[in-house]
Amino acid sequence: MNISDRLSERLSKGHIQAVSAVNNAASSIGSRAFLVGGAIRDIILGREIRDIDIAVECCPQKLLSSSHMESAKVISTSQFETVKAEICGQIIDLSMTRSEKYPNPGVLPEVQLSTIERDLSRRDFTINAFGVHVDPARWGDLIDHHNGLQDLCNKKIRVLHNQSFMDDPTRVFRAA
Repeated sequence: MNISDRLSERLSKGHIQAVSAVNNAASSIGSRAFLVGGAIRDIILGREIRDIDIAVECCPQKLLSSSHMESAKVISTSQFETVKAEICGQIIDLSMTRSEKYPNPGVLPEVQLSTIERDLSRRDFTINAFGVHVDPARWGDLIDHHNGLQDLCNKKIRVLHNQSFMDDPTRVFRAA
């Protein structure tokens, strides 16, 4: 499924410029970038977009240090290689695509760089496990390996694996 028309309708010109800038920077260092998270769900539902999350298959700091990102301003960073930055006048959350391993239930995970497919598989619910290609050749192609679109249409909230609430008990609150 391709949602490029919906992206054009729901994203501001500034957001599209920022997403394109991140994609260009990712391409310049041999990486890829994807729109991810709740914004994809909200675009599909026709809701207002509150924030833009972009996952990159590299360290966000490496991406931001590329020549394509000279005007980007880092606002904050987290221990999980997530960076909040101002790019093209827009606030964007950049994260590295990652896999997570929970050494014990309810503790912070150990993370490592991974693929977009593994990254989407670590998320809380199927309706938040979408990715969208942002490179021009595949702009708007939806990645939905967990049937989140079907769950969204059926108004169903479903976790991605049986240990989901054990790994991260705060997911119970996000489901409400």
